[in-house]
Amino acid sequence: MDTLPLQGELVLRKLIDAMRKKYVDERESYRKYYESEGYEVVFVHELCECSRKRRYSKLFPEISISKLLKPHIIRGELIHLALENVSNMKANVRSGKKVKINSRNFLIAGSVDLYDENRRRITEVKTVRSIVNTPFEHHILQARIYLWLLDAMDAELWYFASDGIKFYYIDSSCTDDEIREIIKNPLAPRWPQWECDMCEYNQLCELKMQGIK
Repeated sequence: MDTLPLQGELVLRKLIDAMRKKYVDERESYRKYYESEGYEVVFVHELCECSRKRRYSKLFPEISISKLLKPHIIRGELIHLALENVSNMKANVRSGKKVKINSRNFLIAGSVDLYDENRRRITEVKTVRSIVNTPFEHHILQARIYLWLLDAMDAELWYFASDGIKFYYIDSSCTDDEIREIIKNPLAPRWPQWECDMCEYNQLCELKMQGIK
């Protein structure tokens, strides 16, 4: 009996495989296809974080994959799946928009968690430790970029934590100039107050090891 997997282990394996396909394999396939067409692909979440994370994720993909095993990531995915079933909204809606800066062609791409086509409203679901101090600045930026990307009317941030649930409304889209500015001036880190301490690559990053924040 000790050599046989439990049902829970089999379900967990299936969930993690689906998460890897969704968050790792499909993104890389998308990136490779458009890079072969001459575009530099930048995903929305990459615009909202330290510019060095994109580099490290390419060098050390194992770290990105290992994140999927963390309990809070798994819990968040289960909440996403539950909301997809009860929201009556489209889930994981992917979109891309082309941006040209000087002679470089960029494709900004991303998938919103939930999308109400009738209202043209985006919903981003966030699983966090606490709802205190929400909404977080990087989540607001992400929602604003998605509004720009999908030409949507407005957005909501849904926060789920052990100490409560909160909902926030956002109707301010990023502009073309803001997107170009983020691309032209990458920041490392983007959020100096907290990003380095929470980064999965902080044991590899020379900026963190040198105390440069």
